Amino acid sequence: MSVRPRPGFLTLATAGALAGYGTTPAAAQQDVQNQSVADRSRPDYTPEPIYVGGIAIEPTVVAGVQADNNIYARDDLKRGDALATLEPRVRATLDTGMLQTTFDVRSFHARYFSTAEENTDGFSAAGLAVYGDVTDTRVEGYLEYTNRSEDRSRIDSLTDTLVRGRYERSIARLGVRQRFGFLSLSGSAGVRRLDYPSVTDSNGVLQDYSNRNQTNWTLSGEANYSRSGQSSFFVVGQYNRRLYDIRLGDPEFDRITDFDRSAHGYRLEVGYARQITSLLYLKAQVGILRFDFDDPLLPTISGPAFDLSALWNVTPLTSIQGSLRRSIDESVGPDNAGIARTELSVTVDHELLRNLILSADGRFADLSPAGDFSPSTEYDARLSARYLVDRNWSIDGFAQYLARDTESASRNFNAVSAGVAVSYAF
Repeated sequence: MSVRPRPGFLTLATAGALAGYGTTPAAAQQDVQNQSVADRSRPDYTPEPIYVGGIAIEPTVVAGVQADNNIYARDDLKRGDALATLEPRVRATLDTGMLQTTFDVRSFHARYFSTAEENTDGFSAAGLAVYGDVTDTRVEGYLEYTNRSEDRSRIDSLTDTLVRGRYERSIARLGVRQRFGFLSLSGSAGVRRLDYPSVTDSNGVLQDYSNRNQTNWTLSGEANYSRSGQSSFFVVGQYNRRLYDIRLGDPEFDRITDFDRSAHGYRLEVGYARQITSLLYLKAQVGILRFDFDDPLLPTISGPAFDLSALWNVTPLTSIQGSLRRSIDESVGPDNAGIARTELSVTVDHELLRNLILSADGRFADLSPAGDFSPSTEYDARLSARYLVDRNWSIDGFAQYLARDTESASRNFNAVSAGVAVSYAF
């Protein structure tokens, strides 16, 4: 499942109470291609960076509180709790003209009111360098390191309530784009490493999760033809190779209790995108996908691939976005080697005031795992709001319903959560 309550998003009742303070009437703007009202530029409420020797530094901190009636994401062991969160972040950008370099460092801290074993701390650092962004030749390099706890609502997360799994993720990617008049060609190569360190559970027992460790290599490319900014034809393709540290042939591999989830696969699609009118943007890509596992006991996942999306600015202050996608989810759980996901989602954004944006999101997903495992259905409904007080302060809140329907008792759950957070940009 893709979302757990994100710190932030003001509840609707609180938004109404704040509507009389520091508000600006909603004002229609000129529509930008493929941009909802929630993503529009708001210069009067955009934080101004701190410049040090030509480097733009943007420090922020977000503090919030949340309540969740099912923190383990398990209906058979349902437990509710509240938590406080803190998320400091520093972003630094150096722009020398042809070369733009950005560094982003952040951490995440959560403290539960009565379930201390769920307390978690996380850290992430990333760097992006782009050369020739506005020229015909563009080169991009990206590095990332993340260390944090698993999201318990994910279908491949640990179900053991005595321990919360952690992972370390390292990413390196290099990409290039070359324009030839109306034609643009791009490609990238990347590697992603996932490590799951051993964790001591609440009973003092050391749990070994090295069977989840893996390395992923990805090659991707795109050809895009556009004679105007209003429409484009494109072909996209991706090849992926996933290799687990413990696999068939290794002494540590247990043929009786485990599968080798190492695999390779591809996705190939053709697509078309067009700004139909000044208010309606459509994008469609369709093709095929295939994922072959090294273990002969696991069947191949194959079939159609598609990604259909639309953005309709119904009024100058309201946007509706919808999408329908079919893809393969990566799964690190030993009972889920790979999952074919078909997902429908809808988002409505409304600018009630210039500095108050309300949103409603809905998502439905059908999950079909490889092998003899139970299929699942996921549901997600969310109300959220963002109140921009000024350039420095903002308040966010949310209310969310999240559920999974499956035959597995440890994976079946429904949860209701809500929270509020305050953000300050220095």
